[in-house]
Amino acid sequence: MIKEYNNFLNASYFKEISNLLCSSSFAWYYNKNISSKENDNNINEHGFSHWIVNQKNPNAMTPYRDYFMPLLLMIQDCVKKDKILRARADMTMVSTEKFIHDWHKDFDYENTATILYINETDGETVILENEIKKIVEPEVNKLVVFNGNLVHTGHSPIKHKRRILINSNYE
Repeated sequence: MIKEYNNFLNASYFKEISNLLCSSSFAWYYNKNISSKENDNNINEHGFSHWIVNQKNPNAMTPYRDYFMPLLLMIQDCVKKDKILRARADMTMVSTEKFIHDWHKDFDYENTATILYINETDGETVILENEIKKIVEPEVNKLVVFNGNLVHTGHSPIKHKRRILINSNYE
């Protein structure tokens, strides 16, 4: 089941997060493939990310971790889960043509995935649920909640310079 929560965060806190992630001083890290490591042959497949909570490297601490923890804990309460598996900020860049990134699952086991859209952009999220493609349009401060072991992907923007979101998973 896919749930959407418009205006998830209060306006002041959301503005702070948005200002940070959209600033020129935030530390973004380049990825050849923003969805997976399998295919980096397409010029549009790249993007940037910043790990906030990384299950594979729990000792790697971002200097922004405490800044984002209230958000992650609010999402954790919303999805009624006990543990944050991972969280990262993602940014995909404008494409000259409609481009869909690699289909993927966040984990192969039961988990809850969330996406919080940060900036005004295009580039919808597509989730495959019961063989049906569900399209989620990005909206500023909208939280999307879905089963993280469903196959899903996103589009790069074609009308805006970038698409910024925070993706997190819980169990």
